[in-house]
Order: sequence, then C-alpha cells, then structure tokens
Amino acid sequence: MSRFRWKCLIHIVLLSLSIGVWIRRGSDPLWNTTSILFIILILVQIVVLMRFIDRSNRDLIRFLDGLRHSDFSQSFHRQKNRTIHPELTSAMEAVMEAFRKERREKEAHFLYLQTLVREAGIGLIACRSGGQVDLYNPEAKRLLQIPRLKNIHKLKSRHPALYDAILRAEGGESVNITMPGRDTQKETTLSCRFTRFRQPDKMVTLVSMQNIQSALEEKEMDAWQNLIRVLTHEMMNSITPISSLASTARSLLSAPDASQKGNYLNDVQKAVTTIEKRSRGLLQFVEAYRKLTHVPKPDFSSFTVQDLFEGVSSLVQSRMDQRGIRFTTEIRPSRLKLTADRALVEQVLLNLIYNATDALEKISAPAVSLTAGMDERGDVLVQVRDNGKGISHDIREKIFIPFFTTKKEGSGIGLSLARQIMRLHGGTISVNAAPENGSIFSLSFPGLENRMPDSG
Repeated sequence: MSRFRWKCLIHIVLLSLSIGVWIRRGSDPLWNTTSILFIILILVQIVVLMRFIDRSNRDLIRFLDGLRHSDFSQSFHRQKNRTIHPELTSAMEAVMEAFRKERREKEAHFLYLQTLVREAGIGLIACRSGGQVDLYNPEAKRLLQIPRLKNIHKLKSRHPALYDAILRAEGGESVNITMPGRDTQKETTLSCRFTRFRQPDKMVTLVSMQNIQSALEEKEMDAWQNLIRVLTHEMMNSITPISSLASTARSLLSAPDASQKGNYLNDVQKAVTTIEKRSRGLLQFVEAYRKLTHVPKPDFSSFTVQDLFEGVSSLVQSRMDQRGIRFTTEIRPSRLKLTADRALVEQVLLNLIYNATDALEKISAPAVSLTAGMDERGDVLVQVRDNGKGISHDIREKIFIPFFTTKKEGSGIGLSLARQIMRLHGGTISVNAAPENGSIFSLSFPGLENRMPDSG
C-alpha cells in the first residue's frame, strides 16, 4: 500500500476513534470539560486531514498549470523526501522530464533548420495569403537586394515580374524570371519554384529562387561552340576542295605552253564541275541552316488527334508497305483533341517516323507504332516507337544538336528542328530506350486546352 493511502488511513482511523469516544462518553456529567477538549481534538484532526489532502492537490494543480502554459521548468525532485504522495510526484516529474526532452529536441531541430535556411545556397521566401512574410533568408536578401521584407507587396515596385508570379502561383510550377540589374550590375535570371501548403490557421506560399545566369551563359557558350564547330566542319569540307580545285584550274589555264592548253580543258571542266557540286552542297547546307533559324510562328487551331494520325498515315503508308514495316496507330481516349499548329506537328511526326524506318534496316518483323494519350498531369502525349537497334546513350545526348547526324546522307537538322517546333508549342521532345528494343520519341503538349472534348 502506498504511503499516501497509509497516511489517509491513519488520519481516518484516529478521527473515527475520537468521534466514537466523544459520542460514547458524551452523556457522562463528568465528561463535559473533557468533551470540549475532544471536540477541539476532532476539529484539529479534520483540519490536519484537509491540509494533508490539499498538499497533494496543490502539487497536482501546479503540474497541470505547467502543462497548460507549457512551463516545463517545474521540478518535483526536491519535494520527494517530504511529499505526502511520492509515487504521484515521481510520475509528474517523469512527465515533466519527457516534455523537457521533447522541447530540447524541437529547439535543436529548429536551430538545425534555421542554420540550413540561413546557409542555403538558394533564396527562400515564405509568405501568407495576405502577403505577410514569415521567412526571408540571407540568400533571398542578396538576390533581391532588399534588406528587409515584411510584406510581399513591397516587391511590386522593385521586382514586378516576381511579384506577379507569386500572386499567380498555384503551387508546383517553376518559372525563369529576369531581374533587372541595379547601377553597374548586370541583369540576372532567377529560376523560381512555388510551393503552396496549408498550416492549421493559414495558407503559405514557399518561393525558392536560384541564380541560373552563370549556368545559362555557360550553356549558351557551349551551344555557340558546338554550332561554330559544326559550321566550321561543314564549311571547311566544302571550301577546302573548292579552293584546291580552283587553284588547280587556274594553274592549268595559265600554263606557259599555249599549245597545250587545249589538252587541259577536260581537266579544267572536271574541276569546275566538282566546284559546282561542292558549291551546291554548301548552298544546301546554308539553306538547311536558314530553315533551322526561321521556323514560322505556330498558327494554333484545335483538331482531333485521330484526324492528325489519319493524315500522317496516308503519307507514310506506302513507304511502310515498300519496306515491309508493320505500322499501327492507337489513341486513348479515341476522341482526344490537340491545340497546336497541325502542319508543324505533322512535319515533326513525319521526321520521327522516317527516322524510325531508317533504323529498321536488317530487322526481322520491323514495326513502327504511333500512339497518343494523356499523362498523369493531363497533358497530351504523342509517341513514336520502333523495334530497331535503338540509340546508344552517348549518341542520345547529341541527336538534338543542330547538324549532328549519324546518317551518310543526313543533314542533321531534323531533330533539332523538331525540338524548336515543340518549344514554340510550349512542349518538349525526348527520347528513351524502349523496354524490349528500339527507341521511343515522346512529344508532350501542355495546356488546359489540350483535353478530350465534351461529351455533348
């Protein structure tokens, strides 16, 4: 039995004995004076019992108040030796210690997150739906050149593009925003990602920003170097023999022995013919470059994917039949619609299908499939799949570079032109290895308008 119960039992027994004796001897005339003393004794015992119980209640009330006000500094260790209820005191102390430990862990975790946010290499802003800023780390201050930001509306005058993007943010999207430079500083491009989440009493928008200007400049420089390298290679392949043959023809025509010039006319004619052919090849190369740099602006219209596939099939079916290639199409759902420039999309699909047929040489049971559907985001996804030899990983990274080709007679602009057309549509083109064999080229067309038509 616990110490508290023993003390309660002793107090109750003593009080009961005192009351019993007082009642039993109350009728004795000689007991009057003693009776008064017993009454006082009974009252004292009642007061002692009440104080005994109140002491335990005060500890419990202090413990509950500490929990209510999150005051875990209360300690019951010093009272263990003199407490009336050591078991209860030990339990309360254990609970307090558990809360203190949890608070220490939360504070350590909070400091850890604070350090991460403060030292992060990306700018972070967390703002409520009303515009109040809860988080604004040092990197964000450096990128925006604003020492303090208490409300997001302050960005309206300094960085209107970022301000509008935050207000329009739905969550989960990423945008690139060009920030104008101040004084002698050049403009920078920020990659901004917006995330929205709900807390118990508010909706919060988290904005992460990263300066990608250097990366863009590096990519741009790499692109220019690749382009210059290809242009130089192609032009030198034509100009070098032209220069050499022109020099040879000039030497033949300026021979010192005029009587022998007639014998050289045949050689001169061959040289001039070769120069003409190489010049025509150089003109074709320049024309291909012109096509690549002058893609027309898309003329958007809405049409069914089934009509698009039927038009493409009518253009490629004879080629498929000649080469013995099984060509199939599939659309899910069958009434899927697409908003795009139909002529440009047809051009991309024809290029991909012709590339697929070229990859099927010496393949038994060659097959090409053209499929369309909707991905998990609701975007229209068109795929061209073949069962050829596939594309190696190292070449897969280069096939979209202008003028890069693995074909002897290829121009190297088909896939780079396809990528440019897809960018003008706000979409993407990518290539992956097929699970069984061959390659899969995927065209993704984003936008709310690219949806299945209403049932009506």
